[in-house]
Amino acid sequence: MDGINLGHILFSFEGRINRGKFWLGWLLVWVLQFVVFFLVLSSPGAGSVVFLLILLLLWPTLAIQVKRWHDRDKSGAWILIVLVPIIGPLWAFVETGFVEGTRGPNRYGPDPLGGHGRSPYGPGPSLMEPAPEIPPGWYADPHHRHQHRYWNGSAWTEHVGDDGVQGTDPLPHT
Repeated sequence: MDGINLGHILFSFEGRINRGKFWLGWLLVWVLQFVVFFLVLSSPGAGSVVFLLILLLLWPTLAIQVKRWHDRDKSGAWILIVLVPIIGPLWAFVETGFVEGTRGPNRYGPDPLGGHGRSPYGPGPSLMEPAPEIPPGWYADPHHRHQHRYWNGSAWTEHVGDDGVQGTDPLPHT
């Protein structure tokens, strides 16, 4: 994890962080929460100070989550999914903690892992050919006209699929 900037991880709502930095940030927040909890148990009169510390820990908690949603190319408003009973927190836990972020740059900044934007679909909807190392197979149609389009290992073909039904559609001219 090169270039760890704890100030950015814990306090900024801008940019993106990868899963490793997300878990590092969560670890730091959990350690601080444990310390606050220990203060409550050891100092019964520290209630107002503890409440203030818990409020202060809310900022880094939100900042860490917002940057992970950004890495998934989603608005920070997705943090509100946790308000949906049961499913919301589970969804947020899986998507921010375990699902890979967007490869390459997205609208929230460069790839925190340094990716160059190469994916089976290319870096944008207008790119016709993905990276050459992508094996032949069915991928999401880069032209967004069908659910899938077949990549033969070197070029997109006219073979398409929608809801399990295969057909042909000539490649659009770019």
